[in-house]
Amino acid sequence: MQNALLTVRYFWRVAARLGNYPELGRRAAAAIPNATLVESPELGHSPQVEAPEQFDEALLRE
Repeated sequence: MQNALLTVRYFWRVAARLGNYPELGRRAAAAIPNATLVESPELGHSPQVEAPEQFDEALLRE
């Protein structure tokens, strides 16, 4: 139990330091002219590997 508690504390410290990625993505898209943000909260770090069809569709969408 002690290791799990330390892991959770470490995770939250790292997350607090790195930032809120969904919010950062929205802010980045708002700052880039003509940008389109495609959010896929169900996917992780490698959406092109986890869901290639969904990734390709989003990438090729006009």
